[in-house]
Amino acid sequence: MERGQKLRLLTISGIHRISNPTKLRKGHIDATLSRIKNYQIILAIQDTTELNYTTHEAVKGVGYLDNKYAHGLKVHSKEAATTEGLPLGIIDQYVWAREPKYLGKAAECSQKSTEEKESQRWLDALKNTLSIIPDSQQVVTIADREAEFYDLEGLCEP
Repeated sequence: MERGQKLRLLTISGIHRISNPTKLRKGHIDATLSRIKNYQIILAIQDTTELNYTTHEAVKGVGYLDNKYAHGLKVHSKEAATTEGLPLGIIDQYVWAREPKYLGKAAECSQKSTEEKESQRWLDALKNTLSIIPDSQQVVTIADREAEFYDLEGLCEP
């Protein structure tokens, strides 16, 4: 093995020792909060996406996505922006892997409380945002129709 190959292998296999997602995210959120201070009105845009690792068979710790054949992680982020559309950064993010035991049980969700559903992420993101942004600033939350449910609307001011 050549020296360059060995170095590349060490870098890839050792990245978990130097990369802590929680610390990276906190640093980014802290920087975002610093930028937010300069604006009276903040748009807080939230949505969920997925990281699809279906073709990466060696990846561990992932769950199912939209069906039993697609595997990866779900990511719910809340990003801050100005009313002019200038992105300020991430203010909240939650990453999870769906557990296989819930696959095919969507019909049962209507019997569960919000706290037991993935819908809870919308409420958590709103509460986290309101807890870290000063009361002197106005926060306008923007979300797609997936966020249209009574529990979330009940937390928002008219």
